[in-house]
Amino acid sequence: MKRYLSSIKRYFWAIPICLLLGSLAGFAFGKALPVTFIATSTMMVDVNLPNTYIPGQQQVSSDSLTRATNYAAEIPTRLVMTAIYQANAAINKAGYTVDDLLSDVSATPSLTTASIAIAATTTKQSDSILLANAVARGFENYVQSALQQRVNTEIQTLQAQIAIYQKQKLTDVTQIQQINNNADVRVGLLQSDMADMTRNIGTLQGQLLQLPTTMQSDVFVVGIATPPGVATSSKTFLLTAAAGVVGLMLGSLLMLILVFLDERLRGADQVKEKLGLAYVGGIFNYKDLKSGSLRPPAKMVQQLSDIGINLRLTGVLPDRRDSSQGAVLLVTSARAAEGKTTTAVGLAMAIASGGGTVVVVDGNLNHPATHLAFGISPIGPGLHGLLKSTGGETADSAVQRSNTPGIWLLAGGTPADGSSLLLERKLPAILDQLSKKTDVVIIDGPPLLSGAGASLMATLVNGIVLVIDARHDELSILLRAKDILHSLAHKPAGVILNRLPRQRRNYYYATAYSARKSDVVEESVPVQLSNGNGNGPGKGQRLDPVAALPVVKVAPPAMASSGVPLTPGGSYPKEPPIYELPQDAAIRQMNLPSSRPVQRRTDSPPSPLQPGREK
Repeated sequence: MKRYLSSIKRYFWAIPICLLLGSLAGFAFGKALPVTFIATSTMMVDVNLPNTYIPGQQQVSSDSLTRATNYAAEIPTRLVMTAIYQANAAINKAGYTVDDLLSDVSATPSLTTASIAIAATTTKQSDSILLANAVARGFENYVQSALQQRVNTEIQTLQAQIAIYQKQKLTDVTQIQQINNNADVRVGLLQSDMADMTRNIGTLQGQLLQLPTTMQSDVFVVGIATPPGVATSSKTFLLTAAAGVVGLMLGSLLMLILVFLDERLRGADQVKEKLGLAYVGGIFNYKDLKSGSLRPPAKMVQQLSDIGINLRLTGVLPDRRDSSQGAVLLVTSARAAEGKTTTAVGLAMAIASGGGTVVVVDGNLNHPATHLAFGISPIGPGLHGLLKSTGGETADSAVQRSNTPGIWLLAGGTPADGSSLLLERKLPAILDQLSKKTDVVIIDGPPLLSGAGASLMATLVNGIVLVIDARHDELSILLRAKDILHSLAHKPAGVILNRLPRQRRNYYYATAYSARKSDVVEESVPVQLSNGNGNGPGKGQRLDPVAALPVVKVAPPAMASSGVPLTPGGSYPKEPPIYELPQDAAIRQMNLPSSRPVQRRTDSPPSPLQPGREK
């Protein structure tokens, strides 16, 4: 479920919108319907009333409450409504049919008393009163008529049987008279049959005397509908609620369809499968982190340190033992606002905390802003000034020291558009100068899909980091960016997922992409350039690079413990202090002798990229 949480949040708008549209449609439809009037008449049931049942016959129900429930179910039937309709001409005169009675009239029994409420709903007050009273009185007459018909049938049946017995008795008398001999056996038999006939006739006549000649209905009207008792009803609320429920269901279905159709990168484990790139780590979503004002959380420091190590482990950056100069890393993204500047600065902090030296280059010349992440103002010509210069200036003239030991900044300088041709001509020499004096050069590059600048920089570096905002990771956009890197740069590339949902445990994950050597070219094109005007260190005076991150399994010191903020601020000295170069952090922790010479102060002023011991 967590894989689809970002997509659900993205398309959750479908639910409230469909709910709102459905409710509005139901409300409008309800308002368009006319107001209805409800008239109610009341009937009572009493099975103990005289002449309401036929003696000797089994009753359908023995109590009035049960009889009322049965009658309430019998009233809204076509048989009953047809009888009521035929018996009341006023219903037909008002323009109603049997089907109208079935749809507009309802019968509701009471749960506590033997009563039935007959409710008629129409668009006219007079019609509702007419139908409610007509059905109530019509059903009373219907029940009485049914009972009267039953008792009449019973009387006719008894009278017919008596007539048969009397006829048989008369036949026996005639036969006895014809025999005219009392000693004849036949006379005795006929006399016995006549006695039976007499007894049967007496029994039937007794039953006939017990039958009432006129029946009464055990259900009768006790309250008729009148205009003061008519209630008005509007279906607007009901229709609005029903349409809202339908809209909610349709919105949920639409959201699920959009989530299903949304091609997104749904987790770190899909980077290798769907993008074919290495995954070097992720950074949680720290909403309280603001550029230049807060220290990074301890968990973020650990994640950045892990990413720094994973750059080597995954092969995005070459091993320090395999290179004679510092590595160059391009930090870019598919599009803007993915968090690449924060990631670039954070990686620089992690490398510096591990004893390495880093130069951060603001390569986004259209919108230079890396200096804001450090909380400093750019000094000197910046990268744009170096690209436009014609006097042979070196990178030393534009690099400025940050407040964090081990980190220097080459700001972007004046914003400039259309600088791709300048980058192609002069950026290789600038990167060559910087990589000879530091362990890692991190380029905070422009987005890949904003122009050719990022693609050009990708061809000049040792490795590439593609920063992806985990909240907006459309696979189609990422595949376009990956295709640019794969077809143009031919350099090892890794992915950093930014703004990941926080996890309490088991959050570490990294994987290298094993590509064919023909698919990935891991070595950059060498550039043979001199130092220029001599402002930097001369031949034979280059600083030995300090390992950006320990390649042995030694955890780098955490930035939170050292109190180094992610975005340093404050003022800078006019003359940069001179420090003694620290020994390699990994060798120092392993208690191994370091082969790195200590650079001490000389008579000539040091380059800004040559830290030494302050005296």
